Amino acid sequence: MNGNEESMGFFALFNCVLNRLYYADRLGFLPYVEYPDTVLYYDRSCGSNVWEYYFIQVSTLQREDVADAYNLVISQEKDSQFNLKGQPGYLLGEDGIINLSFILKKYVHLNDRMKSYLYNSMKQFGVDEGKLGVHIRGTDFHDVNKNHPKAITIEQYIEKVREIFSGGKYTYIFLATDEDSVIQKMKEEFGTEIIFYYKDTLRSKDGLPIHKSCNNRENHKYLLGCEILRDVYTLAKCNGLVAGMSQVSLAVRILKRSWDEEWCDISILDNGIYK
Repeated sequence: MNGNEESMGFFALFNCVLNRLYYADRLGFLPYVEYPDTVLYYDRSCGSNVWEYYFIQVSTLQREDVADAYNLVISQEKDSQFNLKGQPGYLLGEDGIINLSFILKKYVHLNDRMKSYLYNSMKQFGVDEGKLGVHIRGTDFHDVNKNHPKAITIEQYIEKVREIFSGGKYTYIFLATDEDSVIQKMKEEFGTEIIFYYKDTLRSKDGLPIHKSCNNRENHKYLLGCEILRDVYTLAKCNGLVAGMSQVSLAVRILKRSWDEEWCDISILDNGIYK
């Protein structure tokens, strides 16, 4: 990859890869994915290529093949727009989601370590039926940035979740959020016995973005990737989804579609884009 990856969150990077793979696939290139060591999830002890911390390489190519390649095209940031028709990724329509779901299914596969991690984590929530997935994005999403979605208030999330949950289709709510305070607010609204979430996920307590955080836990950067991947796969396994526009909710919808599954209910809250 070649662009502004050093400031991007996990699924901003991931969705960028999907779009560049779409570009490569359309043009008949044999792809190879390598994140630079400047990305926020780089952990020297886990290896040199962050992509391979979590996923199998997307083709039979190895690093030495790329290094020795005679005909080599290094993907640029503009290649990510090939599938978006000039629109920000947040505004990707259903056709784009379908296209990228085919790319995900074709090229992107978890490695054995991640498969085991996700399986052992997700089995604590039991069967899939009756889960309403809720993704509440906070921290730096409240900042004003051009071409970035305007933040959804916690009151807006709660109103929409209450509306859908009250329909009687769901037994409990799986909550994914980067803000620690959101968990208590959701428990107060819906009850402790209704709200499920991963208790070992690191969350922000000071409003600072978690993907840019520092922590003394071992393999902190690697674990940040594990935790957001786990949230996305668990959300995609839910029957319904309430979320705002974000790279995470976009990835959840692409992943769900790649499994040829449909939502019972889906609500992507939208307060517009900063111009």
